[in-house]
Amino acid sequence: MNKLVFTVIVGLKRCFAIVVSSILLTTLSACQSPSDSTAAGNNVISITSKDITYPLLPNAVARGGGKAKNLQGKTVGVLDPTRVALLAAGAGDIVHALGFSALVVARDITQQLPVYDTVPIVTDAHSLSLERLLSTLPTLVVVDSMIGTTSSLEQVEDLGIQVVMLSEIDRLADIDNRIRAIAEIFGDRSRGDILLAETNLDLPEVSAPIRVLFLYLRGNSAIYLVGGRGSGADMLLESINAIDVGSEFDIRGFTPIQAEVIRQMNPDAILVMKKGLSSVGGVEGLVKLPGLDRTKAAINQAVIVVDDDILLARGIGTYSLLAKLSVELSKLALL
Repeated sequence: MNKLVFTVIVGLKRCFAIVVSSILLTTLSACQSPSDSTAAGNNVISITSKDITYPLLPNAVARGGGKAKNLQGKTVGVLDPTRVALLAAGAGDIVHALGFSALVVARDITQQLPVYDTVPIVTDAHSLSLERLLSTLPTLVVVDSMIGTTSSLEQVEDLGIQVVMLSEIDRLADIDNRIRAIAEIFGDRSRGDILLAETNLDLPEVSAPIRVLFLYLRGNSAIYLVGGRGSGADMLLESINAIDVGSEFDIRGFTPIQAEVIRQMNPDAILVMKKGLSSVGGVEGLVKLPGLDRTKAAINQAVIVVDDDILLARGIGTYSLLAKLSVELSKLALL
């Protein structure tokens, strides 16, 4: 596997490739439906950030005194969550929904809600800029297990700034746990319970079996990857009783497209991110990728296009995304 493909695969472990962070700088407020190139067939369906909804609790003041895990995995008391550096991928919408976004003074590139537009980014791809972080005067740094090297974070601790870690999200139930964990960090566990109670957790399943292939595409860099087990899309599809074709063929993470394998997969539908689709020339370019032209999905132009900043975010908006995805896949299952 060439170095560029490897870099992208590693980046995808932190919510759809921080290594291509310039692509993700577009915030929710700037998102629009896919370009004209996605309208090539009647069965091309787009899901945008405007389709994502979730409850928002009133702004709150952090109480402190909650519990969290430190870098060594030990449960500790949270000392002061009044100025938070939020560096845990996908945590931004949860913090906002809980009513604590006003306490965020620093972020990483994955926190893309408009409410964070004026909050400085203190990371460079996978690296933490210690100087930028310290300039925001945080009292608490929140990270996840995909932060990479912890040497910079240990320096932060040595300076007397507390660092706590959220566990990784591998399945839908982990999002529930993260909501509770973040509420606990801010010292208000009841807010987590209230938010979950107001979130629609009864997800509709697709009405008929449908086999969906997730593709990660960056045509301008000649990156054409098939997602499988652990891609993030597998968790979404399986939670609404759709079949993730990459997992079905025992693909782990991401692997380059091989024409013969794609023909054998013969998916009913293709799931792609908006910018990835645009990078290969829209639907017309997509169906010309090696092996895809003879598949049922290509023949029917059965394509689900999702905004880049929501597909693999793994935050509270995931529930709304899944409800929409289930409805749209049910339509495609009838083809």
